[in-house]
Amino acid sequence: GEGLVRDIVALKKSGEIKDLPATAAAPAKTGIGGSVSDADGKPVQGARIHAYTYPQMSERPKYVSEETGADGSYVLFFPEGGTYYLAARNRFGGPPKIGELYGRYDDGTVEPSAIHVKEGEVLEGVDIRVHKIW
Repeated sequence: GEGLVRDIVALKKSGEIKDLPATAAAPAKTGIGGSVSDADGKPVQGARIHAYTYPQMSERPKYVSEETGADGSYVLFFPEGGTYYLAARNRFGGPPKIGELYGRYDDGTVEPSAIHVKEGEVLEGVDIRVHKIW
């Protein structure tokens, strides 16, 4: 994966001196990546991956990705390894609504499948297909 670079802005009064730690944050090394596609297999732009810690996926997601790109790709980093249940959708908040694109990572099963991510591992090819709710 790619390293993350973030700038720190520290406001100060004129003439004030601030000492900031010189240590750089370690790049995120634990996560998942893949793509989101529609029922026809076409990439979906603007969807987000929601990662939950319970298979019911009824609570707020623990982690949410940035929006998928034009090619439907995403990457979602975690602060540590763990077991996650994934859903892709194009809206935030509440249960999926009519007209929304929604899908779960199910690995070919009826129930949502867990993704087990080890510390320091980035799993690729975690693809999710979404369907329009109606």
